[in-house]
This record gives sequence, C-alpha cells and structure tokens, in this order.
Amino acid sequence: MSAFLFFLIVGSKIADIEKSDISDREKLKIKDELLQDYSVKSERVHTMTQLLKAWTLFDRDTEYIVVDNKVKIVDEQTGRVLEGRRYSDGLHQAIEAKEMLRWKSATQTYATITCRIISGCTTSWQGWTGTAGNRSRRTLENL
Repeated sequence: MSAFLFFLIVGSKIADIEKSDISDREKLKIKDELLQDYSVKSERVHTMTQLLKAWTLFDRDTEYIVVDNKVKIVDEQTGRVLEGRRYSDGLHQAIEAKEMLRWKSATQTYATITCRIISGCTTSWQGWTGTAGNRSRRTLENL
C-alpha cells in the first residue's frame, strides 16, 4: 500500500514538473532524480518485506536448517534437505541475516528450460494433447 501511495506522489510530482515553465533538459534531469529516488526507496521496502517474512514465517528446523554456517532448505512434503537450493527474491539472504550468517549475493535466473525425454520403449502416449495424439504414429515411426 505504501509503495502505491508513493507512486501516486511521484506521478503527481512528474505532472507538476511537466506543467512548469522550465527547460526540457531540466525537466528530464528532475524526473530522472525523482525516479532514482523512487527506485532506492522501493528496494528498501522490498528488503524490509523479505526480512519480515524471514523473521515471522520461516522457522529454523522446520522450513530450513543451518549446517556448517549455511542455510539449507527442508522440503515441506518429504522433510529432506534440498542441497544446493536457495530461496529466491532475496529471501535466502534475509534468512541468512536472521541467523547472523555471512550472506551470499542473490543469483538471477535468466531462463528455464523443461526437457522431456521421449522413450521408444512405450507404445502408449497418455496425456498428450489432441494435436500431439494425432501425430503419435509418425513420432513412433521416427524413433
């Protein structure tokens, strides 16, 4: 809600700048400074949100464990430790800060790919869409 109100204030300030009699170059400079300020404040709000989530919603030895000064995620369905996995969007760093551990910088995912291995061992193709089901005979012949 506060981010929305701040955005309204920024929008109002930009409208005031546009209506003013200053040069276009000066307008651009003032709007750029205003948006940079908004960006910094927005990032701070996000960081505080993640810290609050870490402190209130994530319990040690339930959602995660600490082993060798590293936070490890525990699978909520199986209870297994998910090696090499990290929470996204700064949440993992917030949990590390909560546990007073040295936190690592966030990683960024640029793309994900899902690969399916089609096995020639089966003659049944359940779950295919109507289009793929019609072409299954040709697919089987090419395998």
